[in-house]
Amino acid sequence: MEDCFIIEWTYTPNDYFEESFSISQQECEVEIGQGKVQAKVETVSYHEACAISDKLHDSLLSRFLAAQVVKHFSFSLSKSHICRQYADGHKDLFVSVSGVIGVSVSVSQPDIIITDQNGNVTSDTRRERINSIQRLGDLADKFRGTDLTADAVLRSYQAAVNDPGNELIHLYEIRDALNERFKKEKVARKALGISHDDWNRLGQLANSEPLRQGRHRGENVGNLRDATESELDEARKIARAFIQKYLNYLDQQGPSK
Repeated sequence: MEDCFIIEWTYTPNDYFEESFSISQQECEVEIGQGKVQAKVETVSYHEACAISDKLHDSLLSRFLAAQVVKHFSFSLSKSHICRQYADGHKDLFVSVSGVIGVSVSVSQPDIIITDQNGNVTSDTRRERINSIQRLGDLADKFRGTDLTADAVLRSYQAAVNDPGNELIHLYEIRDALNERFKKEKVARKALGISHDDWNRLGQLANSEPLRQGRHRGENVGNLRDATESELDEARKIARAFIQKYLNYLDQQGPSK
């Protein structure tokens, strides 16, 4: 066994990604699952290991933000811990300063498996969700560091999850960011394949309805009500689709300059 650095993180909820998986980075293979992340880095320099740790941390954050769009869960991701493992078996432990902390919240989601008359699975909502998380995570990791709008829409969705009292304000920020990116509504909708109805509906929920979670509640003092779960779910689905469409657009066109 040669000298190496082991970089580790912990996260909650432990089942945030629902199953373990690995991602390949230029420097190493990263294992993610059951509340732990581990990367083995074969380098002789602690400073190089720290630089790799910072890069990996940002990559991980992209994947957590992407999963959050699909699941609408909050998460916590620890600071990284770096351990140097020597060929003779002894170890040195270091703690990295990089990190992000969030509030851990778990909401159960019932899953459905549908089979045909021969017992073949025709629909598996859990598998579809996991595939969506991994696909969106790949795109977020690819573009969040180079495209300001990609980072903005993912951060706005994170704010919507962590600040439910202003949820519709944050979800509307996603539409705003896309409008700013493409300069005109019609250009944005055409480029991303967003319907006029969905674009307007998010605006209606965030701006026009007298909702406490909305943007213009000061204009409706005395007539405000809480948004229903149905209204919030509708706004989330529209905003989620906007993010997915934008990341897909970047994958086809390349990041904005």
